[in-house]
Amino acid sequence: MAVTVGSFDGVHLGHADVIRRTVAAAGQADAQPALITFEPHPRCVLDPANCPQSITTLQEKLTLLEAAGIEHAIVLTFDRALSSLSPSEFVDRLKAVMDLRRWVVGFDFAFGRQRAGNSEWLRSNGFEVDVVPPFTFEGKSLHSSDIRRLAGRARAAEGDFIAALSVGYRPTFGGTQLRVEGFLLDFEGDLYQRRLELRFLKYLHPDIRFDTPADLVQQLKRDVADTRRIVQPLAK
Repeated sequence: MAVTVGSFDGVHLGHADVIRRTVAAAGQADAQPALITFEPHPRCVLDPANCPQSITTLQEKLTLLEAAGIEHAIVLTFDRALSSLSPSEFVDRLKAVMDLRRWVVGFDFAFGRQRAGNSEWLRSNGFEVDVVPPFTFEGKSLHSSDIRRLAGRARAAEGDFIAALSVGYRPTFGGTQLRVEGFLLDFEGDLYQRRLELRFLKYLHPDIRFDTPADLVQQLKRDVADTRRIVQPLAK
């Protein structure tokens, strides 16, 4: 197996780069591409007060991973027992069920108790390791936690709509929970408690804490105008 490990929440462009390199590494090593992920998110166990709300459900994530070329997606239940494993213990458990030929990991990858394992640890223990550099999008490194205000599209049973999208904490109102919100342009109706498919097409700006709700409303109007300007030509 050529394997990569991580949460992969949202399966964004940075994740896609790691997955693409994993699939390529598998081809070079005459192996199969595999990905190990966790449920729940490790931070929800290690730091419950800052547990992030998932951008995608587990099933959505697995569907996206399969579409990206991952042949084996292994979901490990993340709990205190798993977090207490040393790097050697964690790797030994993997070796017991798969032939680990090559690792593909991010530049800041760490694993095992107290994050004692990393790419250098893997190399020192005889593994071939590819380290993926930071993925930059419009001049900045991309992480799941960096996805904030975006232009995109929303698909519902009623059709496919241009949407101004937000993944953030609502800092103007003192929010502490990650929320995913969408404002559908040219749509009238009630979609609360309905399932939507969202596609992120363009990053607009990070979360901003405004002094007043009125300032927030003005920014939302600018976001809607920018979203229409960016997304509408793509539909033609």
